[in-house]
Amino acid sequence: MEIKEISIYNRNIINTIMINNWGATEIILRNKIIDGTKSKGFIAEDNNKMVGFLLYDINDDICEIIALYSFVERKGIGSFLLNKIKEIATLKKCDRIVVITTNDNLIALKFYQKRGFFLSKLYCNAFDNIRKIKPNLPKLGENNIPLNDEIELVYKII
Repeated sequence: MEIKEISIYNRNIINTIMINNWGATEIILRNKIIDGTKSKGFIAEDNNKMVGFLLYDINDDICEIIALYSFVERKGIGSFLLNKIKEIATLKKCDRIVVITTNDNLIALKFYQKRGFFLSKLYCNAFDNIRKIKPNLPKLGENNIPLNDEIELVYKII
């Protein structure tokens, strides 16, 4: 696998994936609307075929993962992307990487914790405000778990 910067061609594919999977290219984290079409990022390619992407933002000493998407689970794509953002955050002298996921996303919670992230903050009932912006969001998430909260995980860079 190799990592490449997002090109115009890749960006169009990523935008389509965001719309198909999340309903829009705007991502809402902690009541902040982020334009996913303008986020920095990179893709993972395997045999010249895009197999995943990661969008991020760096502010001061914090690197925030905006989105991490793997086309196929359990193939190491997410870990590969995560290792690259750890490298970037270290080069940019960040002291931590932050990611937000939803309370129903048990796969993401397991994924990040197994890779050194720890639970940092719980934004209770965050979806009350998010649904004011995106009213079509479902009440139930993965595994029929009520979609209510955002959970912040942090990775400390040594």
